[in-house]
Amino acid sequence: MNVEIILAMDAGCGIGYEGRLPWPHCPKDMKRFQEVTSGEDKIVVMGRHTHTDILAAQKERKRKNKDIKKNGVLKGRTSIVLSSTVEEFHGAVGMKTLRDVFNEYQFTDKTIVVIGGAKLFVEALAWANTAHVTIFDKHYKCDRSLPPTLFDESTWACTPIEKVEVGDDVNAYFVTYRRNEPRNVFNSECYRLPPGYYN
Repeated sequence: MNVEIILAMDAGCGIGYEGRLPWPHCPKDMKRFQEVTSGEDKIVVMGRHTHTDILAAQKERKRKNKDIKKNGVLKGRTSIVLSSTVEEFHGAVGMKTLRDVFNEYQFTDKTIVVIGGAKLFVEALAWANTAHVTIFDKHYKCDRSLPPTLFDESTWACTPIEKVEVGDDVNAYFVTYRRNEPRNVFNSECYRLPPGYYN
């Protein structure tokens, strides 16, 4: 089992505003997200609010509930939503903690891909060996953000950066960070999380 995260943020480490991505639509970033999260060996993990935001976006695109139930909230992908209070989720499986996910898949060749939100990113980073990051080079109004020192050079190595022109004088930079010393989930210390952390 391997653990990865994928996220996008602005120049100030903001990752969202009122459940939406605040920067211009970037098809190449969407394609990258699909490539990283797709495949029979991938398990996509998200928090409850991220699941709600994805469902809202899909309903705006007129995706039918029957299709979501049959093919998953992220089409064709196994999705798990973490919550200590809610057990059932539309188009996804519910689990209580990230540790529960690890226990379920520890003896498999699956890759756990964490897609948000902010608290879950910070928690998962303790175990992740790879982080796929898109950075938009402008500041946007955000109500969710990440600490600015997530990827220090002593812990993470940065692969060559790919620059993508988004439009309206905005550029996106695709960065992949790899941990200098890969971690085994069950040899890593776990953050002690308070009750209701994922709600």
